Amino acid sequence: MAHVVLFTLFLTEAGHGLLDAAYLRKVEGELAGVLKHGEATGEWGFPSSLIEPLTIIVNEHDRQLHEVRLAEIAAATRRLDQRRAIAMRLADAERTATS
Repeated sequence: MAHVVLFTLFLTEAGHGLLDAAYLRKVEGELAGVLKHGEATGEWGFPSSLIEPLTIIVNEHDRQLHEVRLAEIAAATRRLDQRRAIAMRLADAERTATS
């Protein structure tokens, strides 16, 4: 879900979204909190308050995949890959520092 939210945000920021970028960022932040909680406690699940926003975002993501040019999708994919690589380096550094 995090991938879908970020990908939708990146395409929206590139001018190809029907949702407000602030709305996407808000849901991204809420989802990040869910992921952090899951990592810390081993309890995984979405609160009911996220079901509707995530459904809206998944529908927008589907629309974008059907309508947005491949070059824009490739650019969003590269941006997502860069962000994931940075997050992995930070997580590795944090694990090394606490070992």
